[in-house]
Amino acid sequence: MTDEATPEDLPAAVALVLAADGSAEDSGFPGSRYVADVGGSPLLGRVLESVRSWPVEGIVVVVGPDAEEILERVDLTGVTVVLDEGWEEGSASPLRAGMDTVWRESTAPAVVVLPGDVLDVPASVVAALVDRWRSVPRSGVAPRYRYATGWPVVVGRELIPDLLGVEGEVDLPSWLASHEGLELVHVDRAAPRRVRTVDDLPLRRR
Repeated sequence: MTDEATPEDLPAAVALVLAADGSAEDSGFPGSRYVADVGGSPLLGRVLESVRSWPVEGIVVVVGPDAEEILERVDLTGVTVVLDEGWEEGSASPLRAGMDTVWRESTAPAVVVLPGDVLDVPASVVAALVDRWRSVPRSGVAPRYRYATGWPVVVGRELIPDLLGVEGEVDLPSWLASHEGLELVHVDRAAPRRVRTVDDLPLRRR
């Protein structure tokens, strides 16, 4: 697969961006990592720049303890924002909150799930994932980059009711692989950068 190959006539999907986990105490960020500066933009804003280029019909963003900072600093124009008040439970809570919103407010047949700290996912990668999903709608689909399986993950609408029952800490690719199956699309590039600590920021001066 190359960045230039974008399948046509893809079914409409909705993007679900999960940004409700806050920043760990040892992350090195003085506040929310989602508003940390990345090339002059807040991290989550930079992520949404990529998402807006994807072949999706809508964007849902789930926020948690950093909601106030995110709402103040990030351009959320055209985005459905969901406040997850149960974020302390673990990663399952924002996933449920986002999936519930998609289930109730969208008719999209597929959901493209991305953590809100994963930078610069090309539209061509998403197009290839959704295209593969069309042939395996009862499975999840994820990219296999040069060195590891990564994000985003495409989930069919028919799997949402099952995901509404997950609890605690959930790794979506692993859950799909063990419950419904996970198809991999090979991508000839390194996985997109994920920013969890200040050391993960691109072009950071040390």
